[in-house]
Amino acid sequence: MALDKNTKVQKLFIDYPNIGEVLRPLSLEFVVNENLTVEDIANKADLENDALVNDLKSFIEDEAVTNYVNHTPQDLSKTVTDRYIEDFKDELPVLHEYIKKVSDKILKDENVHQAYDQLKEKIEEYVNLLEDTVHPLIEERKPSDVYDADLQKKEVEIIDALYKVKRLTNDYNSDNTNSEVSFVYKRLERLEKQVTEMITLENLIRRQ
Repeated sequence: MALDKNTKVQKLFIDYPNIGEVLRPLSLEFVVNENLTVEDIANKADLENDALVNDLKSFIEDEAVTNYVNHTPQDLSKTVTDRYIEDFKDELPVLHEYIKKVSDKILKDENVHQAYDQLKEKIEEYVNLLEDTVHPLIEERKPSDVYDADLQKKEVEIIDALYKVKRLTNDYNSDNTNSEVSFVYKRLERLEKQVTEMITLENLIRRQ
């Protein structure tokens, strides 16, 4: 694809989800703002436009495009359910216990645990709205746009909660060398990856 400073980052992420490895450390705003460009990300991260464009081009050189844009809303809602929602049902409560243990016994700091629980609550509210209301309407090919504002509000809340967790965990990097802390932080980073991918696909569904 043609990629330059004016390329819309959300579109790029939909086509090449793995490029999140480059984008997420710089900003999560592209997940909830479809108009954000590569130049916007570069400016926010205080990077040269050409340098970021070249990094992104190098990353996608060997990546296969997902072709999600050619999928129906029904296909995409099933992908969201199978790939993300079902996983969250298992992962969120388990991660809660891991983080509680690490916070109480190793870090001696409740802030990460509290921030995670706020994030967990926001994700669960969002997932419940999708699973109980929005996706059934999509599957039945009925209008669901009445819920768009609620979804967008919840998505912004989730991204804000993710930013708080990232800040408290130093972008999931701890000075503590304990293996349990490293394990939990890697799980949190994986959760961020899944959440950003899920929300971006939901944005694509709403535009179709």
